[in-house]
Amino acid sequence: MVFTIRIFVFPYLLISKKFLSSFTLYKMKNIFLLLLLSVVILSSCSDKATPNEPTDSGAILLPTTISSFWINTNVEVTPSPQDSVIESSRTNDSVVVTANGMYQGRQASTQITFENGMPTDTSYYSQNATELYSYSAGVQTDFFSIPRGWLKVADYNASSWKPFPDTTLVNTAASLGGINAVLNGTVKATSTKGGTSTISVAGTSYTATLFTTTIAVNLMAKPEGIPLDAPIVFNLVTKVYHVKGVGVVSSAIEGFTLQLPLIGAFPSNGSTSTLLRFKIAS
Repeated sequence: MVFTIRIFVFPYLLISKKFLSSFTLYKMKNIFLLLLLSVVILSSCSDKATPNEPTDSGAILLPTTISSFWINTNVEVTPSPQDSVIESSRTNDSVVVTANGMYQGRQASTQITFENGMPTDTSYYSQNATELYSYSAGVQTDFFSIPRGWLKVADYNASSWKPFPDTTLVNTAASLGGINAVLNGTVKATSTKGGTSTISVAGTSYTATLFTTTIAVNLMAKPEGIPLDAPIVFNLVTKVYHVKGVGVVSSAIEGFTLQLPLIGAFPSNGSTSTLLRFKIAS
């Protein structure tokens, strides 16, 4: 069975759309999840429950007052070692809290992202004293699946956790840019809480905690009609700096270069997003 997927993004990492648009190899931009550090998925899948269920406590990791907003600047960056900023790709977006209430069984906050005055994404968040969750409508791809439900995107009390279940592929049919292939291998994801850094926003310094999500892709593709196995091996790394009571002040998706035998190197740009200013409504 061959699956298809609509584009989706991780909350906070709205810059992932720029990553997806830049990743043209085999048109896999419709396959990869951009991770984390937060997860809103705009496609539909199964009703499988997630093992991470938030509890309501009224604690504020992410502000929820209606009309609170954040303005970010986003830009693509070439893969290491160049790490060159592509200024022509720079855009700004704004994120606004528009509602609070029950959503999928939890007290949740609704955030809408705007670009050029037009709404582009809707995200739902639930939180307790130390954990932040985002709602996933679920997704199924050739590479992995993510269940419908509330997924943990930050945990101040845990050193690491699984953002979604590992996937093992055994002779799995896939379509890579119109080329039929059989995939074998694994896709594994891990989220971690790192140290703290001082980050300045609009002239004010904040202590931000680093959360990193790594999606390790280790696959072997056997293209139909081509007597050559093609390894698809890379790590998709996302980093988010979060400040309690403020939100995300900086985030990044690391670029990478995929090497294919007899074909060559396929670089994929990364992206960064930086908070320019914000206002927490009273």
